[in-house]
Amino acid sequence: DETIFNTCAKIEFGDRASAPAAIPASLWEEQAVDPALLQPLPVAGHKGMLQPSHLVTENDQSTDEPVPADISKAMKQRGIAIHRMLEQLTNGKTRPEVEKVLRQEFSEAVQETEFLACWKEVCAVVDHAALREFYDPACYETAHNEIPILYRDGGQDAYGIVDRLVIGKDHMILIDYKTHRRATPGNIQTLAEEFAGQMRQYAAGASRLWPNKKLRVVLLFTACREIVEVPSP
Repeated sequence: DETIFNTCAKIEFGDRASAPAAIPASLWEEQAVDPALLQPLPVAGHKGMLQPSHLVTENDQSTDEPVPADISKAMKQRGIAIHRMLEQLTNGKTRPEVEKVLRQEFSEAVQETEFLACWKEVCAVVDHAALREFYDPACYETAHNEIPILYRDGGQDAYGIVDRLVIGKDHMILIDYKTHRRATPGNIQTLAEEFAGQMRQYAAGASRLWPNKKLRVVLLFTACREIVEVPSP
């Protein structure tokens, strides 16, 4: 004989649970709200949000002409990929492990040839002897990636994300990655000029968190593995 099992039945033992208590009618009635709670809180002298990283863009074009949409998208994807790779590669994980995870992460957004080019570029940055003080733990006490900074600058809230912050005993280095594909030792000084304001904003925020440490502000151009130091405020 075929045996049929009822897989949906539920058997419980013990006394039948009592019916839930009725919800008082007063709770169904609309409750009065203090009008003061409906008013926005006043912020004296507030002038909006200042986001330094939104003031400039990393343009690979050699002219000021508008960038075609497809090229603009490719530049943005390259920037996202390189920033993400540098973040993950400097978090103490093994290189094969990081590559495997990132390859899955960018499998749809970035073509294989572009992924490999970005990965090679990032590994060259981290391995570059002249940049050792940014990535070798023996050279600093601690380091942090993707640090959000929010502070009041006059009448505005200034907000930004610092790519990497290296902290030593009596100093710290604020590093911002620039992913211009055409960056060279001969043109990075010119490229850096448009980011001076952005970096001063970041430096001002970091100095408030660590006021007793000497601050260096660095733009690191990944394509040529060269840096430009920006005077801190």
